[in-house]
Amino acid sequence: MTYIVGIRQLDTNAIICDTRVTWWRSNKRVTGANISLKSGLLFPGCLYAIIGDLGAAGAFIKEYKRKVNGTYNTLRGLWNDFSNFSREYLTHFRDCPDFNLLLSSRCEGRPEFYVLDSKTAMLTRTDSLITLGSGKNVLDEKFIKWFGKREKEILKTINNNSLPEFTFPYFYCLWLNEMAQGEEASKLEENDVGGIFHFSWQDSNGDYAQHPAVYVLSTADFDLKTVYIWVYRVAFVDDCLVVDNPVTEAREFFFSSVARPTRDIDNYLANWDNVVAEIGCKANLQPFYYFCGLGFPQLKYRGQFGCHVTTKDNFIITKDGWLDPQYKSLIISNFRGDYSLKLQDGKTILDK
Repeated sequence: MTYIVGIRQLDTNAIICDTRVTWWRSNKRVTGANISLKSGLLFPGCLYAIIGDLGAAGAFIKEYKRKVNGTYNTLRGLWNDFSNFSREYLTHFRDCPDFNLLLSSRCEGRPEFYVLDSKTAMLTRTDSLITLGSGKNVLDEKFIKWFGKREKEILKTINNNSLPEFTFPYFYCLWLNEMAQGEEASKLEENDVGGIFHFSWQDSNGDYAQHPAVYVLSTADFDLKTVYIWVYRVAFVDDCLVVDNPVTEAREFFFSSVARPTRDIDNYLANWDNVVAEIGCKANLQPFYYFCGLGFPQLKYRGQFGCHVTTKDNFIITKDGWLDPQYKSLIISNFRGDYSLKLQDGKTILDK
């Protein structure tokens, strides 16, 4: 299961996903892990995210891609072909496990959201803000309230700083990652939501994965008068999501055979070391980040957000996790203005 968010702001659509996957047996949860990449490019002009049974949805997407492989068509023609395919496939496989697809299509120019329901084979246009998945029960009320409070502020920040339209999803990912990595994490995982939130986006000109982002999450221990921070970086390489911890140098790779069904999985696994080395090299060649967000997993300290956006090399945090003193002060000031605190970066306690 999952929590998927579709947001349109200005003329840009974004699909935000977590990485949690849960295994069930006889209607009972067996285990869960934060290892799943659920989104990708369905065809040029259309992004997808999977809600529900990953196996059934994966088989559906792979069969569609197999049928259209090597064919050429207009964006509208591709959309019409997909509509016909989905209706025929889901009518034929009526007993397949349930799933939904959140789609963002630019076949008519400006991107629009649609939901495909496997139970009804219906493809329905939907609103500019939509949430789907098992996480709705625990996240919807808080997220929609936060969205209503922050939407205009985020757009104002983007406009005042002449930032590209595609910047807005980073702010929502920051809030969702605060939730997924914070005090609510266990409750979210009980509802099959968790891991790293990331996004893909679309405007009338193209379909894109997010640029690299770094999230700096901070907690406070007032008894020890210490602030602890941890850092992770999110980047896409082709159809692979790469998540790094710059301090510990740990690295995770999230692949999807659905996003690229022509991949020879057996060959990939047989050459795993070479594959991850190549992808890791490409991830390293990308800018360290476009967006760096400062988040606070402890609920009582969560309110304001801080960020740094850049297309240059003037990063506020180094690739080994050392944070600029000005931003250390900004983090410390968030904790009720207690400037006697120190900052710990995972290796060494640093004076403010």
